Amino acid sequence: MARKKAEYRGPDETDIAAGAAKKSLKSYGHYMEELQRKDVVVIQCDGVERKTVRERMQEERERRIEMGELKAGDTVKCFNHEDMRHVLESLKKQGYKADYLYEKDGKEGMRIIIK
Repeated sequence: MARKKAEYRGPDETDIAAGAAKKSLKSYGHYMEELQRKDVVVIQCDGVERKTVRERMQEERERRIEMGELKAGDTVKCFNHEDMRHVLESLKKQGYKADYLYEKDGKEGMRIIIK
């Protein structure tokens, strides 16, 4: 009985992501974390749980909205579509005119622009 020769199907998603990580001079883990925007909670030696980058960004964004520090042309970065909707509602409650922005300076992303 002859063995069937394995077919080469090209690089898979892991190979492509590993290549992109190498090009951006990041480790595969850091690249995937940034790509997927996963929250990483770091617990220090003293047992105190630190805030994630996402939590700190959200708090700073909410503070700026509440204090009225945003002006026309400013953009607010969001993490997903649900976050965009929540931020847009918050902005409108504060009296801002805003709209969705999916591309800025040639880079795609989820943002809201203040008008």
